[in-house]
Amino acid sequence: MLNVSLMAYRYYFGYGSNIVIAGMQERCPGAILVGVAELPNNRFLINSQGVATVVQSPVSKVYGVVWQITPDHEAVLDDYEDIDLELYERAIAQVNLLNLPIDSEPVAPIEALIYIATDELSGIPMDGYLEEIVEAAIGHSFPDYYVQELKEWFL
Repeated sequence: MLNVSLMAYRYYFGYGSNIVIAGMQERCPGAILVGVAELPNNRFLINSQGVATVVQSPVSKVYGVVWQITPDHEAVLDDYEDIDLELYERAIAQVNLLNLPIDSEPVAPIEALIYIATDELSGIPMDGYLEEIVEAAIGHSFPDYYVQELKEWFL
């Protein structure tokens, strides 16, 4: 019998398509949505391949969600993010887990796995990709200004 309490869990910060609950539930059944978080000193970018990444920016922050994942989930995410093809790299980042509403003070800083694209050139989002992210951002009650920043990638 497997003792679930002994399984290794880790936090994962998703900021692009992995803020979409249905998508994450399909890819990583059993992953637990912990809550909304912010990644300070970074900004959201759609790269030249049409997908999301984050790039350093001292005056910006990226909103996303924190998931509690297992090693099996992590392996699935590695495949989904094309780690073997070096489209994304894994990193550990400190993110601030937030209370709701978003305007309140952070609950706690935590370390979380994050995937960062190797391509940092600005581009145009893939068809349907950003629409799904914006809808999920609204559903997670991300700040209005941030949702507007996401929508500006449509222009």
